[in-house]
Amino acid sequence: FAPAVTTAPKETTVPKVTPAPVVTTTPKETTVPKVTPAPVVTTTPPVTTTPVVTTTPAPIVTTKPVKKPSGRKTIRTQEDLYDALLEASLKGQKTLDIYLDASEDIDLLGDTTMSYVVDCGRLRWSGDGTGNIKYTITYTPGRNIIIANKSGNTSSLSSSEKELYEKAKRIVADCTSSSASDYDNAKALHDYLVNNTVYAYTGGDSRYDARGPILYGESVCAGYTDAYNLLLGLAGIESYQVTGESVNSVGSRGNHAWNLVNLDGRWVYVDVTWDDPVTSDGSNKLRYDYFAISESEISTNHFWTKDYTDKIKSLA
Repeated sequence: FAPAVTTAPKETTVPKVTPAPVVTTTPKETTVPKVTPAPVVTTTPPVTTTPVVTTTPAPIVTTKPVKKPSGRKTIRTQEDLYDALLEASLKGQKTLDIYLDASEDIDLLGDTTMSYVVDCGRLRWSGDGTGNIKYTITYTPGRNIIIANKSGNTSSLSSSEKELYEKAKRIVADCTSSSASDYDNAKALHDYLVNNTVYAYTGGDSRYDARGPILYGESVCAGYTDAYNLLLGLAGIESYQVTGESVNSVGSRGNHAWNLVNLDGRWVYVDVTWDDPVTSDGSNKLRYDYFAISESEISTNHFWTKDYTDKIKSLA
């Protein structure tokens, strides 16, 4: 019987051992569902990021190609803007509406940009963020009077401009003749300014426009230029301010202004300021070194963006 006794315990202990693995595997199975919800939670952030992407400035870009308002000139390059400003100012427009659709950076209000506005006193712009831009142009008093005189409506002139207008008309009547050539009339008005104006750094803002020479007898180059434009304009002669730099007789370089004038169908340059030299004894001197000279002649010591004057010659 010994074999039978030893076999029975072995059989009874086997069942007791085997249930243990069953118990331990069950908790492992039940913990799996508890772990899996975590990935479900992590999938929610992509949903919240979708609205963030759609709120980027993309809608602003997509509104750019919207049909531009009628009457606006499309600007795609810097050259387009220069041409638009020059054409508008040659016509005497006080405002210019453009539609900016450029693939390059555009300088809307730099010194070079302003130099393409004929006789610009001030230039401002405003935009709505979708490419629509409005420029407001303020001209020098001299140009403003020329524009008003051509239109036949001077009611918009300020009181000082009206005073300037009346004085300028008297000067033109006294110095010019309808039977004389443009050259002779321009020379006579050149002489009037030289003989009745002194170069002066001191004084108010009037030194920088036609009021200085015509009303007060003193000015700097910008005033000489604006006054000459005004007198020539009232005499029926085309004249436009040119701004740039010049090198004087002692080698000093600085900002300067002079005139581009159409005399009897020929474009020439006049620098009234330099024909009215400052003398050591204060005496007046009248000369014609810079009266009705060619572009090559004035270019020896005057420097400017010649594209500007080339465009005037082709458009005016």
